[in-house]
Amino acid sequence: MNMRWQPQKRRSSRSISGSNLLAALTGVVMTIAIVLGGASRSNLLPLQIVEIACLPLLAYALWRMLNEPLPGRLKAPLVLLGAMYAILIVQLIPMPDVLWAKLPGHAWPAEVRRMTGVTPGWSPISLLPSETLSHLLALLPPTAIFLAVCGLKSEQRRWLTLIPLLIAVFSVMLGAAQVAQGSESNLYLYEHANTDSAVGIFVNRNHQAALLIACLPLAALWLKLDRHQTRQTLVPAAFAMGIFLMEIVALVVVKSRAGVLLLVPAIVASLLLVWRNERGEGRRGATLLGGVVAVTLIVAVAAGIGPILDRFTSANDLEEGGRFTAAVTTAKAAMEYLPFGSGSGTFVPVFAAHENVDLMGPKYWNHAHNEFLEIFLETGLAGLAALIGFLIWICRRAFLAWAAPTSPAANLACAGSIVVGLLLLHSTVDFPLRTMAMASIFAFACGLLVSPREATSRSKR
Repeated sequence: MNMRWQPQKRRSSRSISGSNLLAALTGVVMTIAIVLGGASRSNLLPLQIVEIACLPLLAYALWRMLNEPLPGRLKAPLVLLGAMYAILIVQLIPMPDVLWAKLPGHAWPAEVRRMTGVTPGWSPISLLPSETLSHLLALLPPTAIFLAVCGLKSEQRRWLTLIPLLIAVFSVMLGAAQVAQGSESNLYLYEHANTDSAVGIFVNRNHQAALLIACLPLAALWLKLDRHQTRQTLVPAAFAMGIFLMEIVALVVVKSRAGVLLLVPAIVASLLLVWRNERGEGRRGATLLGGVVAVTLIVAVAAGIGPILDRFTSANDLEEGGRFTAAVTTAKAAMEYLPFGSGSGTFVPVFAAHENVDLMGPKYWNHAHNEFLEIFLETGLAGLAALIGFLIWICRRAFLAWAAPTSPAANLACAGSIVVGLLLLHSTVDFPLRTMAMASIFAFACGLLVSPREATSRSKR
């Protein structure tokens, strides 16, 4: 009888060991991706390092997945992932130049080729195949993180939330040092950084704000320890409280308009996470946290109200050449390239070709500052369909998470839904997900929405 049960014990031991290895690899890749992925330009060497570093994690996560029956929880996200890769791969398939020139929106590039004497040949749908290939490779780290998180248990996922939280603390401290040294500080990591702001590990103040906003619900998890697993102590509560207060002050100092506008929804959603399904002491603790946060927010905003108002009044996006004008131009260009799109990574030349000449200046639009419009422009109807499918999946998983009783899996999923929602809202006015750092955190949050391994035997969601 003992001999019969021994193989099962060995398999269980190997499974635990494999899960721990997966968690460790995930932590390493997340750390590298967030620290080195603070810029959105795909040709930077640090981003190539991240893409190479993610390969062992991607291979191991896929190997573990292929060696087990595919659970129902993964079918929808895997279809969506496959659609994303398929769209970009199709854009790279060469076709005869005669057909290529007849594609919607390709008439003017074909004329440019004719005028410059380029010999007709075979060309892919994308106007910039090299950029599309770069975007395809840039999907690998977020894919690896998402698939790995799907294979982890709740406790492992919760410990991984410390990675973005601790990096956010470091980024805030770095940002404070940058501001203290002035615009000529050598602590700015990128050549084109916003040297008038505490950007930390990022090139852009808005991306620093996105990190801080995304970390608020992750910090809230440490105020909501599950009493049947971990005894409530003052240490995680104090840690989470410190993160909350530090990030509120930092967001005001960063002076990102999107960050300031998203701060209140992020705080409210995070407090709801702490408050949900609690009774007695739990609700009183959440109420106390809300009071402390409210006072801190009022004091921080009052202290920094001048610079914040300057940011809102000095750059009016309703004026000609602002983000709203750019959004209209992007939408009009997208209609010309239907149904296939111009190709992932082609926004800059396509936008320049459709931009009002009178509005051109020394600066150029590197992104649409509206992720949904940029995806529509570059990937056409297929990308729009995949985006709608993703939003439907997100809404369904978020509803199931918030409707469920409090549990480690449900709490993590609720936090993930808040992070995803906040970053999607931010993406309507900026492009945080074009940075590898925020794309990795976004993928991690999406992974939190998938039922963890220990929940699959009890639920068939």
